[in-house]
Amino acid sequence: MCSEVLSPTVIGAIAAILDTASYTTSVDTIKETLQTKNISIINLVMALISGFNSVSWIIYSLLLDDFYILIPSTANILVVAVHICLFLWTVDKIESSNWLIRLLHRHCRGKVHVEVLTRKRQK
Repeated sequence: MCSEVLSPTVIGAIAAILDTASYTTSVDTIKETLQTKNISIINLVMALISGFNSVSWIIYSLLLDDFYILIPSTANILVVAVHICLFLWTVDKIESSNWLIRLLHRHCRGKVHVEVLTRKRQK
């Protein structure tokens, strides 16, 4: 009975759900960065480490043909990409008119950084 409940598939599904949920905790970081454009909010080193870790897990999951490892690792890559884009935006390497920055502003619905509004009015 216990082995049926704790099968590798069930454990893998639970781990995938919890792993993916842990990446969504960074939504507050994204929202705060969009509101303040404060570079110190984003931990670029941790984002890069997390990205390399996820790439390793993606390779591993492809070698094993394991869906439960692939999905949360792919989700983390997307979160890491957003953090890197936000970091580049805070140091003015990406314009506020970038599609991803505009999309994040639209969906985070926070107080938009003053610079974003100013640039929109100038265009």
